[in-house]
Amino acid sequence: MLGDDQKSMELQNIFRPFFINLLEIFMQKLKLPDNYDEAWSDDEKERLRCYRIDIGDAMVYMIQIIGECMLEFIITRLINSIETANNDWKTQESLIYMLQSVVSELNESFSPEFSYANDTYLTSFINVLPRINYSNKHILSTTLLAVGKYARYLIKIIYFTDLFLNFPFILF
Repeated sequence: MLGDDQKSMELQNIFRPFFINLLEIFMQKLKLPDNYDEAWSDDEKERLRCYRIDIGDAMVYMIQIIGECMLEFIITRLINSIETANNDWKTQESLIYMLQSVVSELNESFSPEFSYANDTYLTSFINVLPRINYSNKHILSTTLLAVGKYARYLIKIIYFTDLFLNFPFILF
């Protein structure tokens, strides 16, 4: 993050609404299109994959500036999306993609007070996993990617095994 001095805090407060607006835009841009599986060519899918990676890279730089505000944005919207009646899997998938893009940046060097075992937002993500509708291969794939990136820290959380007892595994 910028720092803990007064000037840095003032700058964060000034620019936070702009970064939140950018996160809203990223959330929309990360959504997979309706006809992605049927009508898109392999080249178009590859370009979208690269585009999504570029957005994730931009978010890595952003989290250094706005910190936990980004996690709050992602988790709050993910929970709201799950709790709404429409259960929009594209929004949920884009939010999970956003989280997996920045999870590797979260560690004790991110903030001296940061702890995976005590982090409210990441704990909320773990708690919401069983409530996600995994009827679509894209949301399942992105969620597994996020859990995989977060795996080395999940072991520190006491209810780690309980999470996976409720997680839908597909065996081929």
